Amino acid sequence: MWSVRKRVVATVAVLTLTASSAAADTLRVPRQFDTIGEALAVAATGDRVLVAPGTYRENVVVDLDGVELVGRNAVWDGTVDGILGACVVVNGDANLIQGFTFRNCTTGAHTRGDGNSVSRCRARNAVENGFRMDGGEVGPAEANGATIDRCETSSTRNAGIFVHGNAVRVAKCNVRRSGGNGIEIDGDGFVADRNRIANVAGAGVDLDGDDATLSRNQIRNVASDGIRVSGSGATVSRNRVVNGGATGLLLVGDVSTAIANRVNVVVDAGISATGQELQIGDNRIVDVLAGDGIVLQESVDDSGCVVTGNRVMDVSGSGILLEMVGGLASRNVVSGVGFECGIGISVVGATNVITDCLTDDLHGVGFLVAGDGNQLFDCVARGCSQDGFSVLSGNANLLERCTASGCEAQGLSNFATLTTVRESRFTKNRLDVASETEFDSFFGTLSQGGPGAPVEIFNCFVR
Repeated sequence: MWSVRKRVVATVAVLTLTASSAAADTLRVPRQFDTIGEALAVAATGDRVLVAPGTYRENVVVDLDGVELVGRNAVWDGTVDGILGACVVVNGDANLIQGFTFRNCTTGAHTRGDGNSVSRCRARNAVENGFRMDGGEVGPAEANGATIDRCETSSTRNAGIFVHGNAVRVAKCNVRRSGGNGIEIDGDGFVADRNRIANVAGAGVDLDGDDATLSRNQIRNVASDGIRVSGSGATVSRNRVVNGGATGLLLVGDVSTAIANRVNVVVDAGISATGQELQIGDNRIVDVLAGDGIVLQESVDDSGCVVTGNRVMDVSGSGILLEMVGGLASRNVVSGVGFECGIGISVVGATNVITDCLTDDLHGVGFLVAGDGNQLFDCVARGCSQDGFSVLSGNANLLERCTASGCEAQGLSNFATLTTVRESRFTKNRLDVASETEFDSFFGTLSQGGPGAPVEIFNCFVR
């Protein structure tokens, strides 16, 4: 039969044992101690506190190093005499909390110190966080080297999991029905792996720190961004975001990568990245309701951004919007984009190279170029409701071995100066290079060029 334990608030000094100290003990609740707090009050480094099945109504605050607190199907209730408090607050390093269900509390488990771990625990109905790790008022300002794994939180008022510290790992956790962010991290070197986050009122993962790794997380039904990272050196790979209220992946920082992610049904953008030396590759974006598929904005010129191998389908704005200088975009495919003014791939900047990209079945322009010295090689615009290629502004842009076919407007329109087109094909478009001189200059047609601007055409095929 489950037992109900009374409230214990225990505060004990941190003990440091020497090599000659006694062997570690196993302290059993309720066999040896009536409450968890009583057992923790006498626990020393290396001890294990083993808690049998039952319901324990306690608020415990304790100073410990290197102690294991292990529950065997134990339920820890943080409401004592009708007042909610934290179930357990542990000040110290290298402690383990495992195997509890925390409920009806301010916070389920709160650790303050380095190297602490929470494993295989549940937290329900917490008015603050399910699990929290930080320096707090006692000990260091950060909780470094902390681990939370195989834990579950549900129905928390704030973030399900909150950590302030460096080199923190959160893995295989399940966060549901959070009133804030699912997982909120402030610190460098964070790792999030194979977590499941659903039905949260904020972002799925909100990270402020450098050198993070986020991989194989599944995020559904979030009111804000799926994954939000502010910091340099992030690696975001193989995550899935479905039904996001803002942006699927939002990255702000240099030398970051977003690789092989899947984003379905978000509002603002599939992936938005700002910084230098960014790599956005092999991602799949489907259904952006009121924005662009991929948006990349460099923070400085000539910062070496690469966008390659992405597939974007059914977005309301631009499939891929590149605002950069000296970048590379290759092997990207955009299809089914836009309503009245969508653009497949938009390049705004200078000296970028766009190669082997395809835009298909768009309600808008296939490729738009605005800037100087951009080069497009082996790109294809097919079945666009507007122009296949539009060189809107700039100087000395190049199209080589490009193809526009089946477009309802022009194969190529040009408003820029000194545009060069080589070995390209424009076929079965409503207005093509061969007949564009018959139309008003409003179209900015290839044969007329920009205002007073000649266009050079070499070895092109028009039919």
